Amino acid sequence: SATSVRSEEDDFFLREVTPHMEEAIRRGLQYIDSEGHGTRDGGFSSSYPVAATSLGVLALMASGNGYDRGEYGRSVRKGVDYLLKSCQANGFISATSDPDGRMHSLGYAALALSQADGMVPRTLQQGLREKLTRSINLIVKSQTREGGWGYHYYGEAEDRWDEASVTICMIQALRAARNAGLEVDVSVIRHAQDYVRRCAKPDGSFRYSLAQNYERSSYELTAAAVSTLNST
Repeated sequence: SATSVRSEEDDFFLREVTPHMEEAIRRGLQYIDSEGHGTRDGGFSSSYPVAATSLGVLALMASGNGYDRGEYGRSVRKGVDYLLKSCQANGFISATSDPDGRMHSLGYAALALSQADGMVPRTLQQGLREKLTRSINLIVKSQTREGGWGYHYYGEAEDRWDEASVTICMIQALRAARNAGLEVDVSVIRHAQDYVRRCAKPDGSFRYSLAQNYERSSYELTAAAVSTLNST
């Protein structure tokens, strides 16, 4: 039954999450919260403020905080508001201090806003969905013929350098937006998943790009690729 499944999951986490881990999580959330109060514009201070704010908001929401709700609700609100202010007319999401940004940041921001969609007040929800829709449309239009995305936005379907770490971010964003009820062509997600699968090397690692037979791989990318393929 559903009750018994939940009970088994609860037992698992009670066994696996040790007091040491709980303390590490608590201190990590406190640090993220302090960063959320560290800038006047609401972004979490970083060289890449959109990406850092998005990841910070995701961590705070995952711990049970909502928009102005919960122990760290104020930071969630400030972070979400900052991301909304950073949305451009064409759908790109970038900071004033980093106007060109990177597509990684767009993917993280679209993921965070997709997760925040059901948490914001109704007065904000329509505007959030409109901005998020423009961002998702930009992501879809900028997918390369190979199925991936590159570091920067150059226009629609450009045959430029595409790269697996950016592609992983976009898969997560598209899947989250689809889960939030936005219209996302599933073939776009499948094409991207296929790109990541084709990056797999015989030794089990994942290469950064299919372009020009680029062979460099890493532990970090491999972990991210496996996690993304497993969850989407």
